[in-house]
Amino acid sequence: MRKVFSLLLVIAMAIFLCCCGSEKEPSGGPKDTVKPELVNVDPGEFESISGGRIEVTFSKPIDRATILTGIHIYPTILQKKYRWTDDNTVQIRIYERLEENTNYYLMFSQNIKGMHGNTLDKDYLFTFASGELQRMRLSGDIEYESAADAGKDIQFSLFDADTVNVFKQVITGDNYILDNLNPGKYIIESYIDLTGNNSYNYGEEPYFRSEVELEKNQVLTWQMAYEDSLAPSLRDVKTLSGTQLIAFFSEVPKSIGSIRITAQDSLNSELPIIQYNVFEDTLHILTAVHDTLKYKLDIRNLVDFKENYSEIDSIFYQGVAHADTTAPRVLYTVPRNGTSIETRMPDIEIKFSEMILSDNIDLTMRSVETGESIGVEIVEGNSSRFVLRPESTLTNYNTYVLTIGKKTCDPAGNPMRESVDISMIPIVREE
Repeated sequence: MRKVFSLLLVIAMAIFLCCCGSEKEPSGGPKDTVKPELVNVDPGEFESISGGRIEVTFSKPIDRATILTGIHIYPTILQKKYRWTDDNTVQIRIYERLEENTNYYLMFSQNIKGMHGNTLDKDYLFTFASGELQRMRLSGDIEYESAADAGKDIQFSLFDADTVNVFKQVITGDNYILDNLNPGKYIIESYIDLTGNNSYNYGEEPYFRSEVELEKNQVLTWQMAYEDSLAPSLRDVKTLSGTQLIAFFSEVPKSIGSIRITAQDSLNSELPIIQYNVFEDTLHILTAVHDTLKYKLDIRNLVDFKENYSEIDSIFYQGVAHADTTAPRVLYTVPRNGTSIETRMPDIEIKFSEMILSDNIDLTMRSVETGESIGVEIVEGNSSRFVLRPESTLTNYNTYVLTIGKKTCDPAGNPMRESVDISMIPIVREE
């Protein structure tokens, strides 16, 4: 009996020791450090998205909540939904009318994360078409104040006329090319992040800013400087006709004091100025009729946005006597034709090919649904650039058409060859 008891005790101890030896700490395996990548976009880049669907596939499962802050679309698409077909693939469904003949830019940033918190391996930028693909190009050289900065990453941002971000890129080298841009007005900002804090520090890091108007392919040199201490100046004058000329500044001025034009003859007679207006880095001037003489343009109290000041700057140009026989054209509008807008009281910008006096512009605005006429206020005019505003609040989700009529004419009396319609629909989410 004692032997049997001893045997049972030995067996019980063996079982206990085996159980104790088999206990282990739970293991989740090696930590996932592989960053997700974007492996496919359908439709392909530069193709049409008029079908209202964009499908994006990643290399591994994505934290779905990060998509909302990780995707940037320009122009803005308000009516859209994200639909996941599996953990790697998301569809962007578009439920609004897209702008006509406009490129759309989709940025996928490193705010997008995988299921284990790993950020996207890099930022991605894709261009899609709504209608005809736009092919404007902006390119040029990059000059560095300090040779040591050459080859470092430049943080580049492109903004539209309303300072809404179009897209961002990292650019490296002595030149750049920006292809497939929409025509229109842009703001360029570039800096080198020497401190690594993802923001620009004035005076401590090289920086470049400029405004540019794309009507055709254009060349612009970036000057990556630490601090701008140069006073603005006149760099060229172009005569459009016997009564219109454009002066070009070295940079966009903040303000000018006064302008004066004198003939370089024995009398130094002054040429009367009827109207002038500053637009970006240009000065548009309407004068009395020139003679075929040499003229001098003086500008006093010229100030840039960094408060650099020029008391007086002058430039000479050759006058012409030929009459203006060219019909004015609308170069672009903001918003573009067929656009949804995010306000019921929009400012509408029109850019003409030459100066137009406010009394010579023919404007009508109506509601498509009701046929009601809407009054239009000229906020800024007497220029090649007009800013207009409806005199009454627009109705949400109604389509409106602003017509620039053929009676619109330049100061020489040349009318537009055809009228231009701008349709827009306010889509404002009610609080």
